Amino acid sequence: MKNIGKRYSSKTSVIGQYPEGGYINFTGNSSLELGTVIFNRNGTVTIKEAMDAIVNIRLSGSSSAKRLWAQLKNYNTGVALAESIVYGEYFTGNILTHLHIEANTVLAVMTREGITMNAGGLESSMEIIRLN
Repeated sequence: MKNIGKRYSSKTSVIGQYPEGGYINFTGNSSLELGTVIFNRNGTVTIKEAMDAIVNIRLSGSSSAKRLWAQLKNYNTGVALAESIVYGEYFTGNILTHLHIEANTVLAVMTREGITMNAGGLESSMEIIRLN
């Protein structure tokens, strides 16, 4: 197997409360700049160069609504790119998608309902695998 791209990722195991419409922060109290990809402290992710990429998001937590409902969005335009609904008071959910991303696009993972991230003790992560 040949490595076809570069991997950019960030993860957290910090417990945090996210209200409905909140953007999930994968970096804690600071930003993480990985060259072409910047995981921002406010929960957004800036993609500085155009690329085709696989985006893999793993979320662990709990919800009084007994489900995780999250969306991967283009923060610039507000367009939903992918979505996941997982049922259970404690959950581990995934969003996995292939995207063509334009330069200077900002992505974000938005909660559709309030959640407590990582309440189950597992890490949550966002990984962008550049294919070109």
